[in-house]
Amino acid sequence: MSVHPFSETWDQLNAPFLAGHTPAHDTLARLVSAYSEAQRYYHNQQHILDMLSLLRLHAAEIKDPATVAFAIFFHDAVYDVARQDNEAKSADMAVAYLQQTTFPAEKTALVKEYILATQTHRNPLQHTDLDYFLDADLRILGAPPAAYAAYAAQIRREYHIYPDNIYHPGRRKVLQHFLDMPAIYRTPAFIATCETQARHNIQTELNSLNTSN
Repeated sequence: MSVHPFSETWDQLNAPFLAGHTPAHDTLARLVSAYSEAQRYYHNQQHILDMLSLLRLHAAEIKDPATVAFAIFFHDAVYDVARQDNEAKSADMAVAYLQQTTFPAEKTALVKEYILATQTHRNPLQHTDLDYFLDADLRILGAPPAAYAAYAAQIRREYHIYPDNIYHPGRRKVLQHFLDMPAIYRTPAFIATCETQARHNIQTELNSLNTSN
């Protein structure tokens, strides 16, 4: 199998949990194929790499990096803008794989819950690790304005099947959801570095959407 950008991290992550004929390489190939789909402009391999980098950056604060890493690898494995069950399907894919390994069942359940939490970006478990996972997933919201604008354009391209009169109200609802949160980010580190910029970026995009109609 050819070497993929995150294959080394995947191999290191899986090494302690492989049992018998666990299809680790086949699953990696499925993940790489999924994150390389032509309709993905943001939810692609680079997004996974960025989140893995953030995991390493905050390693000292994360109690169970393996659980977080598996959640990162699988959380957008299924991504179809016409469906409402992407998170559930991605979580199912993670569970189906992890059940073929020696990864503990209770941690497999956590991986599922972490992935499902990306639908609302709320933390019903009150797990600090989930806070870091969700914050890493939303890191782009607090990026410099040019990077955020590129991200917003990539999301629009992913939703190209919808005309503006359908896309804009839906996008406004998503953005307003974040602004209505007491804090977009959950961890002190991300609040300190990203919160203010994220709110500025989101409001700027909202203003653009409001004036385009």
